[in-house]
Amino acid sequence: MQNPAVRLAVVSASRNAGRVLGLLELTACFDAIIDGAAVTRCKPDPEGFLLAADRLRVAAESCVVVEDADVGLKAARAANMKTVHIGFPRAPTAGLSLSSTGELSQELLESLIAAETAPAKISAPPASAPAGASAAPRAAKCALRRLTRQKPLSAATMP
Repeated sequence: MQNPAVRLAVVSASRNAGRVLGLLELTACFDAIIDGAAVTRCKPDPEGFLLAADRLRVAAESCVVVEDADVGLKAARAANMKTVHIGFPRAPTAGLSLSSTGELSQELLESLIAAETAPAKISAPPASAPAGASAAPRAAKCALRRLTRQKPLSAATMP
């Protein structure tokens, strides 16, 4: 998503998330990066998501968390944020469950934010698992565009 009105954050338990994003030249895609060094409690505690909302200067209720893990969904709900689950099997507790980030759209996210209940439940187009589908989500669209123009990192360049 490359909409200046939409602010993006990464919340990761990894202590080197910022470094990895820097090596991939993706830091500029995000307005806030919260990693394991910034929090004292990991997911399912909402601390990381609440810190991200604070750094973005956005009310928690106006945030949408895109997650592939149940502990992340629990943390987002505990923070009173809307949730989108990416991957298989689908998460029935998520506000929205999609097979890939390719199904995300600004309209879907806006309808999720506009829903009055938290966690909100809205309908998404049905999707079936593509061959070889993984529960891990793809990077943000911004990240995918950047990665497709770059050479892959070798293991020696990884932290």
